[in-house]
Amino acid sequence: MIPSTVPVIASFSPDGKIKPLYIRINGAVLKVIQCTAHLEYVHPTFNCVVDDYGIAKKIKLSYNHTTHTWIVI
Repeated sequence: MIPSTVPVIASFSPDGKIKPLYIRINGAVLKVIQCTAHLEYVHPTFNCVVDDYGIAKKIKLSYNHTTHTWIVI
């Protein structure tokens, strides 16, 4: 799978914590129901479980602070 940028609605706390809430992939809006952040990399990555019309699916995201973009990896 080639990494691709996707629109994400996320929560950014005052102390710098990021939490993805919704992801749009191929026109479908997926709600994040569980997410684990990994901040030891240059760009934070997130192992998420999303609700895809009643089916739980795993998605891995990365956030680029420089370009403010989200990437499915």
